[in-house]
Amino acid sequence: MLARTEEAMEAAARQGNMHPTDLRCLAVLSSSPRPLSPKEIISTLGLTSGSGTALFNRLERLGLTTRVPNADDKRSVLIQLDRDAASRPLALLADLRERYEDLTKRFSDAELDVISEYLEAVAKLTPSSKPETYREVGPNVPECQRGCTSRNSP
Repeated sequence: MLARTEEAMEAAARQGNMHPTDLRCLAVLSSSPRPLSPKEIISTLGLTSGSGTALFNRLERLGLTTRVPNADDKRSVLIQLDRDAASRPLALLADLRERYEDLTKRFSDAELDVISEYLEAVAKLTPSSKPETYREVGPNVPECQRGCTSRNSP
């Protein structure tokens, strides 16, 4: 299910001839009332500083963002979205957001609460949520070390 959400974002990015991370960055910038620091964006997107720098260079080269001086700290810059230049990718994001909102409207608040509770519980089942339980036995194949039964073995 979450993979489908990711696929929708990737499809929207491809439609705009962009990398999904580029589109995610534009989404973060467009939702902010002010330019953001590179650190804020990198943290939000879960990127390394190197991949963040490559992202900012790419978006600036495409004319979608600019680096502007930070008035509060002259040693740093902020990333500013050019909404006119980014209008096409932002339209793709708006369409995707509208489709999600239309889907969400089909459910009551109580049903959405149950869905949310379920998704949060599923997220807690991942090996990264309890790393001491798993060890790698091959490329990306976790093996349960303790607490597993035939019913809950990975």
